[in-house]
Amino acid sequence: MITKRIKEYIDYKELTISSVESAIGASNGMLRKAFTKNTDIKSQWLEKLLESFLDLNPVWLTTGKGGMIKPKHQNKEVEKNHLKNHHANTIEPNKQENEVVLNSNKIVTNQNKEKSYPLVNKANLVEEVESLYSKEAKNNVILLNAHAAASDFSQALTNPVHIKEFETICLPPFMHRRGTFFAVPVTGDSMHPTITHKDIVAGSLKQTQDFVSGLPYVFYHEDEGLMVKRFHWNRREHNELSLTSDNEYMDEFITTIDKISPYIIKVEYKMSDNLRNWNSDIRSDIRELKQSIKRLERK
Repeated sequence: MITKRIKEYIDYKELTISSVESAIGASNGMLRKAFTKNTDIKSQWLEKLLESFLDLNPVWLTTGKGGMIKPKHQNKEVEKNHLKNHHANTIEPNKQENEVVLNSNKIVTNQNKEKSYPLVNKANLVEEVESLYSKEAKNNVILLNAHAAASDFSQALTNPVHIKEFETICLPPFMHRRGTFFAVPVTGDSMHPTITHKDIVAGSLKQTQDFVSGLPYVFYHEDEGLMVKRFHWNRREHNELSLTSDNEYMDEFITTIDKISPYIIKVEYKMSDNLRNWNSDIRSDIRELKQSIKRLERK
């Protein structure tokens, strides 16, 4: 069945269902509903799927025959044509006629027109970022500086014009994985002892609505700025989230999902040089324990 093969392709490419729906311009939940009910989708969506994902083999998709991915020699020819067409649709900051600015939940043009998500296929910023880096490359982790991440998180994550300015590094957990990953330095101790001040956390790019409850994410909150918290639904019917810290002295933070950047980083790895801090914490705990014992003895 065609829908089963679409799901196979999504799983193989490690994509999210919602990101594919966004790429082909479908409504949120359209593909998920087809997968759940095991029903086929309209031909218009198949056409858009093949236009958006150029390595997908149309023969395999419609008949199940052949390979899922087009042969390499065919891909090279398709990529050349795609790059020519794609260049004409790439967002260029110096062009004034149709300049596009990412603004939290909407795309705003300089003609003061607003377009709601999903983005137009050929201007899909996330796909464009992926194309900057070879899937076989080892330096596939983009190191964001704290200032860039805090000042314009969505642009730093998704706009190729900005991303080209950042350093790329190699990290062992990601060097043999497909795709592009992001690393961000952490300030503060809200996630102590799991993540401490000056640690660098790294992980994959996700859409906010696709978060997995209980996992930590790096994100931008419009009132609080750049944060690292664990995500939980609080009152889902009101789009309300509970953001929690690992630091026992920090209270949970209740907010709505619309105040969070549309893209977030799933924390999968951390780098730390905080061994001295750990020793200092242990010594501090011992001192506090001794003082508590002395106070009890006086009583």
